[in-house]
Amino acid sequence: MLLLIVLSSLCTLAARAETRLQGSLPDQLGRFQIDRPAGWQSGDRLIIYNHGFDLRPPDPTGAPATAPDEEVRQAWLQQGYALAAGSYAQGGWAMFNLERAQLALLAEVDQLIGTPGEIIVFGGSLGGLVSLKTAEFLHAAGRPAAGVLAACPVAGGARTWDQALDVRLLFDAVCPASPLPGGAEPLPWLLNLSDIPSSLSNIDDPDALLTLANAANRIRQCTGLFQPAIFDTEAQRQRKARLKALIGVNSDDFLKIQLSYALYALSDLVRQPGKLNGFHGLGNASIDYGDADANQLIRRVERDQLAAVKLGAVSDLTGRWGATKVLAVHTDGDQLVFPEHLDALLQASGQATSSAVSAVVREAAPSHCGFSRAELLAAFSSLRDWIDSEQRPTVAELQSRCQAGAGSERCAYDADYQVAPLSSRIRARPATDDQVNADHSGAWFDPAFDGEGWIVEVLPGGLDATVTWYTYPDSGSDDQQAWIVGRGRISADGIHVADAYRYRGARFGAEFDPAAVQGQRWGELTLAFDRCGEGDGPYGQGSLRYRRADGQLGERSLIQLTVNARTPSHCLVFIQPPQPSAESRYSGSWFRGPAAPGEGIQFQVDDLGRGVLIWYSYDPQGRPAWMIGAAEREVSAGRWRFSLQRPRGTGFGDEMTPADVQRLPWGEAELEFSSCDQAVLRWTPSEPGWAAGEQSLVRLTLPAGNADCE
Repeated sequence: MLLLIVLSSLCTLAARAETRLQGSLPDQLGRFQIDRPAGWQSGDRLIIYNHGFDLRPPDPTGAPATAPDEEVRQAWLQQGYALAAGSYAQGGWAMFNLERAQLALLAEVDQLIGTPGEIIVFGGSLGGLVSLKTAEFLHAAGRPAAGVLAACPVAGGARTWDQALDVRLLFDAVCPASPLPGGAEPLPWLLNLSDIPSSLSNIDDPDALLTLANAANRIRQCTGLFQPAIFDTEAQRQRKARLKALIGVNSDDFLKIQLSYALYALSDLVRQPGKLNGFHGLGNASIDYGDADANQLIRRVERDQLAAVKLGAVSDLTGRWGATKVLAVHTDGDQLVFPEHLDALLQASGQATSSAVSAVVREAAPSHCGFSRAELLAAFSSLRDWIDSEQRPTVAELQSRCQAGAGSERCAYDADYQVAPLSSRIRARPATDDQVNADHSGAWFDPAFDGEGWIVEVLPGGLDATVTWYTYPDSGSDDQQAWIVGRGRISADGIHVADAYRYRGARFGAEFDPAAVQGQRWGELTLAFDRCGEGDGPYGQGSLRYRRADGQLGERSLIQLTVNARTPSHCLVFIQPPQPSAESRYSGSWFRGPAAPGEGIQFQVDDLGRGVLIWYSYDPQGRPAWMIGAAEREVSAGRWRFSLQRPRGTGFGDEMTPADVQRLPWGEAELEFSSCDQAVLRWTPSEPGWAAGEQSLVRLTLPAGNADCE
């Protein structure tokens, strides 16, 4: 791990010694900064601060701020909090490597100053969404945050880019004589990355558009913005008013800011290799804009299904932060991140043990995150008391607390404010046809790449799935096989695995040593499914896109080869819901146990009682190996016997030639279940050099839709 630590002793306003640490996170995940007050030790409190939207990439030698300003930083340090912040791995919509970056930041805290006890996460705007997502990551990692304060969070996630798309295309529809500049096909309405000004330091500045003179001049010609009002023509005033009405703003400054995001930030999101990689995940093909001329003139674009899945998976809230206390505050006049984003937060928090509390400030003039210091301090102290007392704050209590310490500052929390649906401000997109559910569990393959395949396990709750890929090595490798595995997030009609890993190093059978397993991040996988109206029979179809850690891209077409547990409905309607086969109670992933991770099996029983076994292991030389087999039925209750093959002979990606695959016999295996959570695997190899043996296994995953255990 590359780590550059700069230590400096500072003196706080209260003359307390402070230690500051700066460095680089591993795997190019950005920079970090940690502030430790005097006397802080393991078990003490930590605040993770998350900054807002910045289109510029992280400064490779910079240090992210650990608080919104110096006064707040000093106040937190005097209260005994250590402070930590990461730069994020990317500029702009920095959600794509966020989980790894935030967990890496916490790992640096653990290593450099000690393991914190209570963790509070705080941020505003994009930083508010990052803070909410961080609470989800920490809960999943077994280190839940005590609380989150999210100021004007972009809680609608991917929905905010529906708004940016509408703004971008509506401008051209309203101003066909002076459309905004674009870029290369097949997305000519988006700027090329090279045309986004590198000097763009503050995209929230209404004058940010002036950094691209061509764009600013076209906006001026159409609307009169960026020129003295005395020169505005009646036609310009009418077009500007119409555009503002269609976008949902009443402020000239916010019209400029919305156009900046639609021109610069949207282009960056779609074209950046580390984000959507040039695939457009947004669409407006069926949107009614409530304006006949706009509906006729606007460019209609179809979403790229895989890019849409990826964007939703990394951006949208799940609400799985457990008992973490979440307080979100917003200003009612925000015309960049509409207060209706709170609706998405409140919807998501239904998944949590502790639902979120939201509060809205009434303001005389529109602002983005324009809280008074008294309003933010009242929110933070209310969260602090909620953590300590388990007493949920009310909006009236926030207002009272604010007024008690405000002095001359504004306190305008409104207890009567009702959050409207997000769809009242951002036009809703139609629901997808084939929502991912238990029917998508099973084996999938691409007929053009016969010999490799994927096993999908949709997990209970409908939010997660495991995806494994049994395949072949890269050209020039001494390996004969390869396998890739990851846990992914379900998003509408697909699954996105942000971090897929490959493993090697251990040896087969009795010589297996978990300490010898070497895991390496391989890249990411995105799957999307589309069964409705296509194909014959009940099985599914879809597509897959991968991006390796080195940037290599590839795609596959998917056909569902087997199902788990029951006849899939996908888009079919059954009078009586299909029932799972009884033996599917054993379906799932199995391994040696928590003390010996690194190899295991996947076993699935289909709707007709047929079993499929894939064993992910290593050969006697420590290279990746996988064996696969099928059985028509169990030989006795809970006991299965398989003739396994170990295919090899070809390569990965474009070098994969189905005709070269050698489906060579490996040996016999017997899988016997003593309960729904315990099993024994016995094997007798016929391939020379492999030793016979047996191994006790315990359950690792329980797919959704399995038959109940008795």
